[in-house]
Amino acid sequence: GVRRRGLEVVGEGDGGRGGGAVVVAGLTASGGAGEGDDRPFSAGPIALTEGLQALMLIAEDHLGHTTSLELSYDLDTLAPQVTLDSPIDGSLAAATPITVGGGIVEAHLTALTVDGVPADVNGDRFTAEIPLAEGSNTVTAVATDALGRTSSATLTVRLDTTAPQITVDTPPDGTVVDATVADIGGWVADANLASVTVNGIQAT
Repeated sequence: GVRRRGLEVVGEGDGGRGGGAVVVAGLTASGGAGEGDDRPFSAGPIALTEGLQALMLIAEDHLGHTTSLELSYDLDTLAPQVTLDSPIDGSLAAATPITVGGGIVEAHLTALTVDGVPADVNGDRFTAEIPLAEGSNTVTAVATDALGRTSSATLTVRLDTTAPQITVDTPPDGTVVDATVADIGGWVADANLASVTVNGIQAT
């Protein structure tokens, strides 16, 4: 890949006894002194556009003999674009490991990892299976291109493998009661509590 939009082509050509010219992408190259028939040349800067493109080099002597050579360059001025979208940022997970996924835009991708685990890349999508620790986890995806540029994306996932802990203190378990209606009270401990019911009745 090429980083810059302006490219200078430098080389050496066999000018022949009769002299001649070198043309690169329509631009006449400048020449210098050489040894025997070999003369150095340079042409540029030649404007490039993003992506793969071909430049035509043509050498011609004063006798009308020509030689052509097609040069291929791939301009890449953009760092990788990586996103994480699965699971949703801030999600809860009940077990580990989990599968995370996201998108990648990069023509010259050399590596893509999620928390250090190499991802499976399929087109512009990727997935990786990663372990979690109990509690809050910051998941980070890092993409690297052929020119050494990196970009990253993060999301947060909370792992909760512990069931709620319930304590009933009103009335204590095993108490003999004389009323047909009883109020049950106590405590429940869970960082991600969703609901508490007693015999199907929603507790408050």
